[in-house]
Amino acid sequence: MPIGLLFFGAIFNFMIGSFYKRGSNKNQALFCGVIASMVLIAAMANFYKLSVGVIATGKGIFSGNFMAYYPAFYSSSSVALQLDPIGVLFGGIILVLGFLVTVYSAKYMQDDNRAKRYFTLLLLMIAGMLGVALSADMFNMYVFFELMSIASYILIAYNRNAEAVEASFKYLVYGSVGTMIALFGMSILFQVTGTLNFEQIYNKMHTLPSNVVLIAAVLIITGFGVKSAMVPLWFPDAHTTAPAGIAALLSGALLKVGVLAIIKSLLVLPAASAGLALAIMAAIAMTIGNFMALTQSELNRMLAYSSVAQLGYIILGIGLGMKYGLLTGIEGGLFHILTHSFMKGAAFLIAGAFIYRAATGKISDLRGISEKMPLMSICFAIACLALAGIPPFSGFMSKLLIYKTGIELNCGLGLFFTCIAIFNSILSCGYYLPLINTIYSRKQSEIVASSKSIIEAPFLITVPVLVMTTLTIVMGVYPEFGLNFVKPAANAILVTLGGFKL
Repeated sequence: MPIGLLFFGAIFNFMIGSFYKRGSNKNQALFCGVIASMVLIAAMANFYKLSVGVIATGKGIFSGNFMAYYPAFYSSSSVALQLDPIGVLFGGIILVLGFLVTVYSAKYMQDDNRAKRYFTLLLLMIAGMLGVALSADMFNMYVFFELMSIASYILIAYNRNAEAVEASFKYLVYGSVGTMIALFGMSILFQVTGTLNFEQIYNKMHTLPSNVVLIAAVLIITGFGVKSAMVPLWFPDAHTTAPAGIAALLSGALLKVGVLAIIKSLLVLPAASAGLALAIMAAIAMTIGNFMALTQSELNRMLAYSSVAQLGYIILGIGLGMKYGLLTGIEGGLFHILTHSFMKGAAFLIAGAFIYRAATGKISDLRGISEKMPLMSICFAIACLALAGIPPFSGFMSKLLIYKTGIELNCGLGLFFTCIAIFNSILSCGYYLPLINTIYSRKQSEIVASSKSIIEAPFLITVPVLVMTTLTIVMGVYPEFGLNFVKPAANAILVTLGGFKL
């Protein structure tokens, strides 16, 4: 039902928006934004109703104990949706972040005369991400990935300038190659198992040759690694050219969907040993991402490279947790997915607010903007400190669990990964702290000093930012608020891997 609501809501939004005359932009964004927001509220309410009782079952993902849906028009159980603790966590993040971005966009896109298309594509993109989170088979996951990707390609190129089209084309090429590689891996599994249903593949794995499983795992992880921007498969241009709300969704939710696909694939295949390879890739990703962020002069591009580094923390925790059966690592990785979604989402939305008022994204041009946009600047400083892992904000708490994972290994390898993670947190301070200093500089740039249009952000832009900032503070001061959603998912992953419920 939540996915159906988003599909039909997208169609309804486009049809209602068509009542506006061609080229007219008067209130179109606000009107379409309200419709899209109502659709998302209905989807969230229905999703919450379905989720009650799911997260605390203590069962493995493929235990057959979770709510599943098989379309009546399809005779095989290979095409199915399932709501399990992982789906609850990721689905909740996607819907809440999508709703906040929709409210933000209702004002941010007010001068756009194609707003009906924007919100239609936005709803379809959210539907695709939610579909991946709830897919119980690889075919569904592939189809929803394509829906999500096609909508994102168009939204990245939405501004229709040369840079946006180029970024979208690059993302299209990367994404197409990635899905092709993943599809090849799925085809191998289908050939040897006769099904694409996760549970059925999981139950047949012990009968398959190990070399076939390894080849399929490498292909699927590599393919979906493109979607999660794993080094060297990143695409920072997409975050730079896309509208602010889309950039927030790309970093806050879409990249995590690629990580989700990797997690599901590793659970299906007896390939938990690949966790160590993921941890090594994560260490490389966070280091390269942070060094690249240090050299950027564009705000959104700096935040984009930072996302590559932050994904390194996520993959490090999950990789070590799955390899060695450590609940702390899986919890830390999933908790960082949750915390990063809102602190980085807030950072991109605030960057959009700065650009909305100052009409520039260059960091040097934003010097001293805090005097004219004090509320946005405070929220931006909090988001940056959280991303750098400074207490008492949420980023510190999720990173702390990842640090503990390496220590719990009680060996030189674990200590090495912990040191790499701590080093990268210190390294990220090398661009986040100077960025905050620039925003709060007493010496304003010429653009900030001379522009009369730079004032505090409008109400509809401010509210989503305040909500995300509040969540960033709350999950730092009271981490159990977020861990209540993370622990059931982490526990289900560990049980599925053959570990023990802790």
